[in-house]
Amino acid sequence: MAKKTGLTKAAAAIGTTIGAAERTAREAGEIAMETSKELQKAAKATSKEVQKKAKALGEELKKTQKKLKKVLAKVRK
Repeated sequence: MAKKTGLTKAAAAIGTTIGAAERTAREAGEIAMETSKELQKAAKATSKEVQKKAKALGEELKKTQKKLKKVLAKVRK
C-alpha cells in the first residue's frame, strides 16, 4: 500500500466532515418535514374547532334574537 500523503489525509478528513454535515442536514430536513405535517394537522383541527364554536355561537345568537323579539313584542303591547 502506498504511503498516505498530507493531501490524501486532508481529502479524507474533508470527506468525513462533509459526510457528517450531509447526514446532519438530512436529519434536520426530516425533522422539519415531520414538524410541518404535525403543524398542518393541528391547524386543521383548530380550524374545525373554531368552525364548530362559530356555528354554535350563530345558533345561540338566533335563539337570543327570537327571545328579544318576543320580549319587544310584549313591551309594545
